[in-house]
Amino acid sequence: MAEVHLLEFTTEEIQEKFPLHWCVWNDNTQKLEELLASKLYNTELADPHGRTPLLLAVALGFDESVKILLKYSCDASATDKQGWNVTQEAVGTGDPDLISTIIQHREYQRFTQKSAGITDILEALEEADDFYVEMKWEFSSWIPLISRMCPNDSYKIYKSGATVRVDTTLKGFDQMNWQRGNQSYIFKGGTRSSEFFDIDHDRKSYWKECVSIRDDTMTLDSLKPPPSVVSSRLMSQNVTSVLDHENISFTRQKAGFLGWGGDKTDNINGYEAKVYSVSGVELVTRTRTEHLSEEDIIRLQEEKKEAQSKVPAVLNFLTHSEHEEEQNKDNIINPTSSNPYVMSIEEYFNPRLHPGKDVGHLRQMTSRTQKFSATVALSDEFPLSLQDQVLPIINLMANSSSHFAKLRDFITLQLPAGFPLKIEIPLFHVLNARITFSNINGVEKCPDGVVVLEEAVEKESAADEDDEQVRTNKRRCVIDKSIFDVYRSYKDLGTDVGMYRDTGYSQRDEEDELLQLAIQQSLSEASFQGEGGIDTANLPELEYRGWTVGANQEDEELQRAIRESLQGDVTSDANNAPVAESLNEEEQLKLVMRLSAQEDEDADKRRREEEEELEKILALSLTEK
Repeated sequence: MAEVHLLEFTTEEIQEKFPLHWCVWNDNTQKLEELLASKLYNTELADPHGRTPLLLAVALGFDESVKILLKYSCDASATDKQGWNVTQEAVGTGDPDLISTIIQHREYQRFTQKSAGITDILEALEEADDFYVEMKWEFSSWIPLISRMCPNDSYKIYKSGATVRVDTTLKGFDQMNWQRGNQSYIFKGGTRSSEFFDIDHDRKSYWKECVSIRDDTMTLDSLKPPPSVVSSRLMSQNVTSVLDHENISFTRQKAGFLGWGGDKTDNINGYEAKVYSVSGVELVTRTRTEHLSEEDIIRLQEEKKEAQSKVPAVLNFLTHSEHEEEQNKDNIINPTSSNPYVMSIEEYFNPRLHPGKDVGHLRQMTSRTQKFSATVALSDEFPLSLQDQVLPIINLMANSSSHFAKLRDFITLQLPAGFPLKIEIPLFHVLNARITFSNINGVEKCPDGVVVLEEAVEKESAADEDDEQVRTNKRRCVIDKSIFDVYRSYKDLGTDVGMYRDTGYSQRDEEDELLQLAIQQSLSEASFQGEGGIDTANLPELEYRGWTVGANQEDEELQRAIRESLQGDVTSDANNAPVAESLNEEEQLKLVMRLSAQEDEDADKRRREEEEELEKILALSLTEK
């Protein structure tokens, strides 16, 4: 009786509150279709594991139930509590037909939902004031050597009516290398359809995507994925990254010595901003391999070893601090079944009483957790509206960039009041991004195609500095329409429906894992080579690989700083070979930790000097009074 008292859900409560899950669990397809046809039940209701009825049907491998749920447009992109989406859950079953069906419906839903969603976004943009703004992305890591080698990028955003252009120079990564180039995304909204251009200025070419408000030519049958897409899924690891923000908190930072100076403010690009500390956020990256064949596992292990062999052992240790997820290995009755513990529905709906037990094929899973802390600077003076002007553009870019998708997820949390002039987000377990907004409406440096206007504002006096600040905040801009034109000399690579470009479609679910491998490859190309730690003979090659080292004065200073840092901490032996390569793992760990500690010590020293200087100024001002 004591156990019954601890139950969160009894059998009767499950049947009453989760009728669709009940039908799926019992594979009662006739009753399931009746309930769905009535349209009286929430098809996206999640059970205690975070599974919708569709996710549960996929995990249990009930193909007929899956088809019925998809027939009634259940969300084929839903995710459970651990971050696994429907496609990834299907991959875990190893069933190629099920994977193909899920991907087919998912892409059809994305296309139809995108048509309606894009219309709403462009309508919101049409109503908002036109503007120009720059977003600087600074990638960094808690690992010193990686942090010094991470690239930066500046997105230039032009908005006029329902038309948007975004310029970038960091295209991403390809074949394990950072990729730079001149890239533009142009979004043109129309009354009946919208056009999207993905432009490569280096190659003088572009892809075009058309999204109609109503497109009857796009059918479910036309979106069946090619066999190469399914086989690629079955031969790759299942990877997901989840931002756990249940315990997130924002605390106002204090200024002055030991926080005696009150709430801290910062001047960012001419705007006063309140500074908050962000804590309680974790980024969890999970990897599953139960669907892989023995040959695939051996192949992936060899590829991983080859990549790690090119990186100093200590960095492999720091970037691969993963552990196997705990799984209840007791009471397994049928290890090949989709219900290996032969759980009852009552046991499934009360996971706290049965930790480690679950349905679906037994998982082979590892995970990495990064505790994330950062600062956010919010301004009440910034002339842009986050909700009306900036967020719609971030939503547009989220379709093309996982970085923007993570930014969208973070800023839609309950941030304190104000515009986030500077904000940090975790990208994956060793890489963070700091985003700063600047050059609003081209006031600091007016780019081509932007004309700065100044609103006529009644002023009592134009002599004091406060009035000048008011005039600055009231400036608007006009964007030349030619900014949104695609050069006629550029090659049209065809119309892209957004799903299956070239030989296969883009698997953004694995993008974070690929980014990690890109960082490893970058390190293997540039770290601990030659005298002083960097092979200067190969620096021109780094420009080809997308780092643009030595391309301008700023990059040359970065290059010099990297060399000097490594020369100061990595000495050579009599044979002029770097000592770091001859050190064991423990000694290498001490070396990198010393580098990290030195960076922290320098930062603390600068902070103490600033506080001491402030104390002197305060003391002097009190003496003068």
